[in-house]
Amino acid sequence: MKGIVAVEGRISLFLESLVTVFFGIILLLTILLVILRYLFNTSIIGGNELMEFLFIYTTALGAAVSLGKRSHIKVTYFIDRLPEIPKAVVDTFSLTLVLGINAVMLRLSFPWIAKVGSSASPVLRLPSWIAMISVPVGCTLAVLYCAFDIYKIWFSHDKPEGGLA
Repeated sequence: MKGIVAVEGRISLFLESLVTVFFGIILLLTILLVILRYLFNTSIIGGNELMEFLFIYTTALGAAVSLGKRSHIKVTYFIDRLPEIPKAVVDTFSLTLVLGINAVMLRLSFPWIAKVGSSASPVLRLPSWIAMISVPVGCTLAVLYCAFDIYKIWFSHDKPEGGLA
């Protein structure tokens, strides 16, 4: 179990770092584009498009990371007041639903990418699949995080989230 937790921790750290770098690039690019546009009446060719691509990836990866940290949107007022076993059942059910939704999106994303992923972006001329591939990547990570969290709920011996074994 400790090995799995260590791997999950390294993956999460890598993804958090990547999302942070992408956000930093978006911030710097936004500031640079505004300064260039309003002070020098010029721009960086493809700058806005690059920001869109980075934003798409930060959304997909960030959603998976927040799911892995169990910090996604949830209302736990009543669930926190449940006894340990019913709380674990409710948490497992909600994680199973999220896992199922992401699995369906993962399955449907490949035909979608195959159908429309060959068109090129207007300015950078990059194939659309480069942005679209963020959907199956994010969904795969979300499925893995959900499965791991369900496992931790029932078999982890470490508490914060519990573990009933």
